[in-house]
Amino acid sequence: MTAYKTAAVGFGSGMLGALVMMAASGAAPKAKPVKVPDVIEAKEFRLVDGQGKTLGVWFGTDGAPQFTLYASGKPRVVLSADDSTAGVVVGNPKAANVMMFITPDGRAVISADNAGGVINIGPTKEGVPVVEIADAAGRVKFQAGR
Repeated sequence: MTAYKTAAVGFGSGMLGALVMMAASGAAPKAKPVKVPDVIEAKEFRLVDGQGKTLGVWFGTDGAPQFTLYASGKPRVVLSADDSTAGVVVGNPKAANVMMFITPDGRAVISADNAGGVINIGPTKEGVPVVEIADAAGRVKFQAGR
């Protein structure tokens, strides 16, 4: 091997060794830390997938916040609250399948709406646990309780 080649191999080996030592010692170049804001304010937050389809929306209207999750372009879960109630709707919010909510007087209720009737599970105003089945007009057809 010529002196030139020997020097080049020695230099290359030395550089490789230095890089390995830097990486092993943690002296490799570090990424700059990203400044994360303490507070983010917006009127609406929208979560989209890689194709731009809406997966979730978080917004507020007249002081009432709402969070909606979408599947196949349709709202499937809605979480909302206002001065009188707080609740979750599972299914289409315009024709709610299942609702879980807190009434203005503090009672927790689960309600299943099947277009032709409603099933409510929760306490009465007096605190008695009941299961109610009502028709589409809201007339109670069956009630079981304590």
